[in-house]
Formats: sequence, structure tokens, C-alpha cells
Amino acid sequence: MRSIIIIAVCAAAGAAIGYSQVLCPNGQCALTGSWQGGALLGAVIGLLFSGGG
Repeated sequence: MRSIIIIAVCAAAGAAIGYSQVLCPNGQCALTGSWQGGALLGAVIGLLFSGGG
């Protein structure tokens, strides 16, 4: 259960970063240019942090 929470929090943070386009101002970046890409990247990072990867 702890792993799922970590992954969800990281995905939410990634989605927020993607939505705000802080890392990619013009929105053309593949991963961080949209909230979907940010959420995917955040979930992968969360998976690695949780020890599931």
C-alpha cells in the first residue's frame, strides 16, 4: 500500500509540473510538456523511489 501512495504522489507532482510547463515553456517537450507526460514520468520515478523497480 505504501508503494502505491508513493507512486500516486509522484505522479500527481509530475502532472502538476507538466501542467504548469515549468520545465518546458513552449510545451514541445515529449515528457514534461503536458500533464500526461509529467504524470507518466512522475509515476516511473515514484516506482523507482518505492523500491518496485
